[in-house]
Amino acid sequence: MKTNPSVGGDIVTACALAAEPRRAKRPWIVGRRTTTYGSLTDRISRLTRIFADAGLAPGDRVILSSANDHELAVLFLALLRNGLTAVIVDAETKPRRFATLDEIAAPKGYLVDRDNVAAWGLTTAPFVLPIDPHPAPSRNLFTKLMGRKRPDVAAVERSTYPALLGAIEPAEPPSEIDPETDAYVLFTSGTTSRPKGVRISHRALFAHLRTLSEQYGYDSDARILNVLRLHHTDGLTQGPVVAFANRATVYRPFAFEIPRLGELLDLIYTYRITHLVAVPTIIALIQRLGSDYREAFQTGDFRFVISAADLLEPELWRDFEERYGTQIANLYGLTETVTGGLFCGPAQDHRRIGTVGKPVDCRARIVDDAGRELGPDEVGELQLKGDNVMSGYLSAPEATAEVLVDGWFSTGDLLSRDRDGFYHVKGRKKLLIITGGINVHPEEVTEALRRSPAVSDAVTYGEPDPTFGEKVISCVVVADGQSTTEQLLLEHCRANLESEKIPARIHLLDELPKTAAGKTRVADVRQRVAALEQRGADGSATSTAEVLLEVATRCFGAPPGTLGIEAATGDVLGWDSLAHLELVAVLERRFDVSFSTAEIMQVERLSDALRIIEEKLAE
Repeated sequence: MKTNPSVGGDIVTACALAAEPRRAKRPWIVGRRTTTYGSLTDRISRLTRIFADAGLAPGDRVILSSANDHELAVLFLALLRNGLTAVIVDAETKPRRFATLDEIAAPKGYLVDRDNVAAWGLTTAPFVLPIDPHPAPSRNLFTKLMGRKRPDVAAVERSTYPALLGAIEPAEPPSEIDPETDAYVLFTSGTTSRPKGVRISHRALFAHLRTLSEQYGYDSDARILNVLRLHHTDGLTQGPVVAFANRATVYRPFAFEIPRLGELLDLIYTYRITHLVAVPTIIALIQRLGSDYREAFQTGDFRFVISAADLLEPELWRDFEERYGTQIANLYGLTETVTGGLFCGPAQDHRRIGTVGKPVDCRARIVDDAGRELGPDEVGELQLKGDNVMSGYLSAPEATAEVLVDGWFSTGDLLSRDRDGFYHVKGRKKLLIITGGINVHPEEVTEALRRSPAVSDAVTYGEPDPTFGEKVISCVVVADGQSTTEQLLLEHCRANLESEKIPARIHLLDELPKTAAGKTRVADVRQRVAALEQRGADGSATSTAEVLLEVATRCFGAPPGTLGIEAATGDVLGWDSLAHLELVAVLERRFDVSFSTAEIMQVERLSDALRIIEEKLAE
């Protein structure tokens, strides 16, 4: 395997290597636009001046949030280089949740999208740098011709990043950073709905960047395709950050969408991609919809696919490798371990399909509920220990003590180790839903539903799904004297939760079965929901069009009666890529038909789906 010994010991060394003149024009991020290493290092030096003038010192926490990938990545590295801790928050976070995150973080400053400054109540904060990658241009023809800007536009540009950088003099960042300083904080849900801020030190980050680089053969010639979200560790760490550590290039051409799947695969050849970082959901979609792109990975440059964030089913793994003639390297890890810990491939001595491989640069053990280490083939909780393990949860010593003892981190996942040393995932102790590679804690969704005055009780759980791993399902009991519908509750969720946490279905039940201790019996709820689903499949809709509209209404969370047969993708709020595939999957089950890849892509209106179904039923 090709190794790169120049990766890291720290951010100071990494920045010095990236700033070498011969790298100035080398692309770091390629997407809607390109950011070069020269541009990156120049911005870091100018941002250093801004941070110093704001009185920020190493170890201070700064909330970082932007919907713009390029600017978020640049600002993250600028904070990292100055020893400031980046507390990364999803730009879609609702104000109520942001208030909780803000309380936990207790930051000294904010780097957030301009639209969120007011939405999150930050207008009076001591230090706020609004992010506005594309300030509104002047529309006055005279001022354009005269080379002038309207005063209001000029004022916006002087006060927003990155436009204000032109008037900022560069400054030298600190000559060294304490390796135990928190590099960043990412929030994750734990055993309660209160988010936990995972503290990753500079030591942990760069130790793991070195592991990733050596395990996957990253070097300055690597061209990494990664479209995962940057407010999750697999998007950030295995994307812009590991590319930066190797002076390589990461490609983020667009947000992942099903209609652009072919375009994404074409880019593997166009950009001579060497590594594709994906989650099992994306791998499943390529397997399902990419049959016309069997040669996509046969470019001479491409090395392998890296699967992260969720369990990769063995059947999908084998079928994908057989169809596309390329290898998948499977990775197991958590936000608390930077991103990895157990590696299955690409090295053959660490590769066995159906497993998550073996530990690399860390120790692993399986323990029972009493903490006793178990032997081969016995199922217990996986614990990890190594330089890549988090420092703890931010401002949560009790929660930290529950999972981190003598350096051993309790993952909450149930695994076994076979006699050859390979680890097998058996299940989860945590009540965690992983949908499309995104972690969703059910209690957070449940609490959001309970905030509706129409809801007296609620429960949320994950339902297995062949494409997304799991989908979020909620059940509610309507409060006395209130009335509501699934669609109204979905609208309530959209106003209170990020998009990936919104339930795929919300069922209205008369009651939720409880244990003697008052806890909801989720197994019984599942049985009741299964019965409801069966009755729904035999419901009142009679014509093909009626069934189609009924299914689409549920999949898109649309108000009853609002969808017509000519409804199109751009007209329906809930019709995104994931809902599109859910629609097709449900229609296939209801009508006992199978859509081809081309047919899935052809569905731009509900009438397209109706035509395809009727043609198949007539065969």
